[in-house]
Amino acid sequence: MDVTLHVSAGTFKPISEERIADHPMHNEYLYFEKKEIEKLLTQQPVLCVGTTSARALESLYWFGVKLMNDGGGDFFIPKLMPYQTSGITPGRQQAIRQVLDWMESKKMDSLAGNTEIFIVPGYKFHAC
Repeated sequence: MDVTLHVSAGTFKPISEERIADHPMHNEYLYFEKKEIEKLLTQQPVLCVGTTSARALESLYWFGVKLMNDGGGDFFIPKLMPYQTSGITPGRQQAIRQVLDWMESKKMDSLAGNTEIFIVPGYKFHAC
């Protein structure tokens, strides 16, 4: 599977805050082709090689959750969204299906957005 994540310099900034939630995370640009997103519906398991690919796929999952919860908006995942979303989180296929249905409704062949997602110890992986 091919995914594009443009890594910013902020990714390599050491954490210096006393509370990890206070650490600033810079936006990173994501780009997915629809055909690549479709693969997530059938591939088991999905193994990410590297933290940037994990952040990209997890951000795609959380965009699906966002679509399910509020119906849309921009593809932007704030750093603490995974830790602040209440209720039951859907499975990977359900969240990815939501993204694909949304793309179909907008006649999109690709999806671009930004993420600040912050994966720290205790994070529960959903996409990979």
